[in-house]
Amino acid sequence: MVYAICYCPVDKLEQLEALGVADSKTLSEAERERRFGLLEAAGDWVGWALQVLPPDHISACMQQRAKYNLNELSHDTATELIQFALDSGVQVAQVLVDTVGPAEKYEAKLRQRFPGLAVTVRP
Repeated sequence: MVYAICYCPVDKLEQLEALGVADSKTLSEAERERRFGLLEAAGDWVGWALQVLPPDHISACMQQRAKYNLNELSHDTATELIQFALDSGVQVAQVLVDTVGPAEKYEAKLRQRFPGLAVTVRP
């Protein structure tokens, strides 16, 4: 599985949306490639990062004695990506997340972890 973040200045959010940023699961491979090219071209005001979770890592997490389900793994990976952006010096003000699991619970978890950020979790 691949998890990714994309970030830009708040005043460029409409331009980012115009590039068609979307949950990659809703896009064909060709459309993902096209939109990634647009993001690369906007590199002076758009940043991104990703984390790849290999199948053996996912399996190991789910088979350990203390179960670590896929939703928790997803939440923790997204949290790590947000923290990576912060640690890299990105001045994050707002976080928009596509949900895995119940949106309200996930949003509360992120707000507790990042109390200074405006967090919105949506399906």
